[in-house]
Amino acid sequence: MYYNSPDSRDGNVPNLLDGRPERTPFLKVAFLKVNNFWHSCPISCWRTTFLAKLRSKITRKIFNVKYALVKLGGSIITGYKEGTVSFDTPHVHALAVELKKAIQPLIIVHGNGTFGKNVLLKHGIHSDFLSLELGQVALDFNRQSERLNNLLLNIFNEAGLRVAPVALSTTMLRCEDGNISLTNINPIRTLVDAGIIPVIHGGVFSDVYRGFYACSGDKIMSELSKLLKPNVIIFLSDVDGVYEHSPPYYETDSPVEIADWAFWQRMPHNYVVGFGEMHEKLEQALISAPYSDRCYITNGRVPSNIGLILAGKDVGTKVVLRSLDKNLSLSESS
Repeated sequence: MYYNSPDSRDGNVPNLLDGRPERTPFLKVAFLKVNNFWHSCPISCWRTTFLAKLRSKITRKIFNVKYALVKLGGSIITGYKEGTVSFDTPHVHALAVELKKAIQPLIIVHGNGTFGKNVLLKHGIHSDFLSLELGQVALDFNRQSERLNNLLLNIFNEAGLRVAPVALSTTMLRCEDGNISLTNINPIRTLVDAGIIPVIHGGVFSDVYRGFYACSGDKIMSELSKLLKPNVIIFLSDVDGVYEHSPPYYETDSPVEIADWAFWQRMPHNYVVGFGEMHEKLEQALISAPYSDRCYITNGRVPSNIGLILAGKDVGTKVVLRSLDKNLSLSESS
């Protein structure tokens, strides 16, 4: 049992011969050398990875635990004021503490908030598509996105979460006229099987037909849902769920308990929440819903909501698929 003790990794090896007659000092020297070799050689890394994979697979098989896919909206990890870039360190730490309690293997996707939006606003860009002449803007956007991602990873590491960034590249993501497809998710599966939480974010990617495309984290969520089929999907925003009105009357309104394609059809397209449109967020959640047992849009400003949903509670708006055809008229869907 001493092999895994923190002291032994530092070279301060407990003397297993205490209380016994020492046959020769050579045994102490040999034990020290073997122990140091065990923790420093590649076999140690292999052993740690193997055990983590084994634990992850056994947990999922015995307890029927699948992935939990969590989206951290940009509005809950960055500041609100346009024209400024700020990172909400205390709140991100509170989210990390709550995420650490999860027993399910987690996959985290996060938005870019002010870090990305301000780059586009600075250049007067209000479209998701950028021409090839705006390649420098795309680079600036992605630099800010990476900066935010590093800040997030630092907080997660400090909180004790085992996380690793997954940068979506042209080898993993293909974009055609704003429609994305993930072509290789093996790196994500490998990290999860090793007991590590992948952290993914949106960015500006090359588009086959339109130059560049600013892909949101919500779209990445729906694509990951198709491929990974998580048992629970959580979209964390800065409101309690989806509301009937735009903007919601928070003092008197409550979020709807259930949202489907019929509700999505009658939503105003200018329903803005955080740094994106709730109309688009709900659309991506509805695309994700068929591939999961449960899907929610809830308030990430209340970190405990994460644990409640993972524990099986309904918090916020539950997204359900009542019709396989999103283009059905309201009369047909009712």
